[in-house]
Amino acid sequence: MNTLRTNVAVLAISGLMLSACHSPEEWSVQSNGDMSAELGMPVPEFLTENRMLEPDDLELEVSANSNNVVMTQNEQGVWQGQINFDPNETVTIIAAWSAKGNSLLPLASARRTVDIGNDPAGVIVPMEDRRFSTNFDSDGDGRSNIAELRAGFDPRNFDSPGTVAERLPVRIDFGVPASLQDAEASVVNALSLAVSVNGLVFPVTRNGNVWSGESTEIEGNDVFIDAKFYANSARDNLLDRYELRYPMESNGVFLGLDTPSPTP
Repeated sequence: MNTLRTNVAVLAISGLMLSACHSPEEWSVQSNGDMSAELGMPVPEFLTENRMLEPDDLELEVSANSNNVVMTQNEQGVWQGQINFDPNETVTIIAAWSAKGNSLLPLASARRTVDIGNDPAGVIVPMEDRRFSTNFDSDGDGRSNIAELRAGFDPRNFDSPGTVAERLPVRIDFGVPASLQDAEASVVNALSLAVSVNGLVFPVTRNGNVWSGESTEIEGNDVFIDAKFYANSARDNLLDRYELRYPMESNGVFLGLDTPSPTP
């Protein structure tokens, strides 16, 4: 299980097992025993909170290694489909949620990489709602589609709400990844960190074994962090990666990310 400690709370990232039983925030992948598997995805709760959207208002598109996966919704509201794979294959699953309408309105997307092996039983795919990026802005006003829906605005109309969006501070401290805590000092000293927030470069400076950065983000937007730790400044050898989404608080986002674990 991957864990993350912040200066506010401890968040447990749920793991997803290859079994039929899963929590509402997990994906499930159940082996059929013939190098194919049933893929199950419930609707993320943040898309339907406060009845912002109904499950029937949503559309799900899924691919596995760039191949489209046909998904249908069962009576329990879980979307299901079948993926096929070869022995010992690595499968990258991408899921994208959109709102229905005259045209699909993109809301959230996530990707997970699964090392299948010869026997899918026991493979764990970490997944929960906070792993979905919501960095989609259809009308180009700076507010994400999901932020406008939450606020009661029209995410397809640049003139809704027709006011200038306020920007709030984003401040983040990163520690050395847990996977490298016991590495030799020369390895830790050579580490290079590249960070993006909502798809934009987030500059960080290093002080000892802590990287810190400051920026701003539009009020109401979620903050999706993608931090990549490389073996050296050439950034040609990726050692560890961390991805997670945080909601914007009324005064911004202030995080101390202490030794995040790898993100598959």
